[in-house]
Amino acid sequence: MRFLKLRTDHKRIRKDGTKYVTPLIVDSPRRFAPSSNRRETSLRRTQCQLISGAHDSGKSRWLTRLRDNRHAIWGRKPQPILLEGLMPLSSWIEVKGIAEWHAHFTKDDANATPWAKLNLQLKADLLADYLLDTQAMLFIDDAHKLTGRKAQIARKCMLSAKLWLITTSEEGRLPPSIRPIIERRDPQRINLQSDVSYDTTKAFIWFMVAMCMVAGAWEVGAVIGGLQMLGRGRRSTRAD
Repeated sequence: MRFLKLRTDHKRIRKDGTKYVTPLIVDSPRRFAPSSNRRETSLRRTQCQLISGAHDSGKSRWLTRLRDNRHAIWGRKPQPILLEGLMPLSSWIEVKGIAEWHAHFTKDDANATPWAKLNLQLKADLLADYLLDTQAMLFIDDAHKLTGRKAQIARKCMLSAKLWLITTSEEGRLPPSIRPIIERRDPQRINLQSDVSYDTTKAFIWFMVAMCMVAGAWEVGAVIGGLQMLGRGRRSTRAD
């Protein structure tokens, strides 16, 4: 099993009085295993992070813990941006202090529109400018769910952010527009395992079809295979 450990360094203190926290990736053969059987790997602070894992593997929990302890890990930085793939676009622009930043960012433009009067699309487009100007951190949860306009905004934010942390179910399921950025930045890749059981009905049915064919009951195998194909049609329900 693999879990995240936040180790506090009591001998090192930052200028603002906070203590250093080192995030560690701990690989253990089992739960409550002795320390001698555990292997600890440091999470690189200056490198982007790509956390992948199946459903209920804990990747969102990892991202939340790292985001909540960001000041102790990376030092004091402006308010980060959190893009959640399962949340609406309106929740992405709820960033503390972004209205004040926009007022300062457009102070030289006499015709600039205040933040409160901007529509949702214009506010979303300014997220990339906020990241580029403030060097704030970017957190993206469930990146494999990003499509269309959301994927476009996330791509612009990734190009502007100096440091980002992303969670996804599989790297291959990321939007095609985001994959080249990840390859260029070469993030530290962390893969989490899940204990959730998966449905093996499909493999079992095709095994039955093969057995029917071998036994000579090809009519029965054809019926079972046909029903399976009908159940995998374009309008059929699929698990994520």
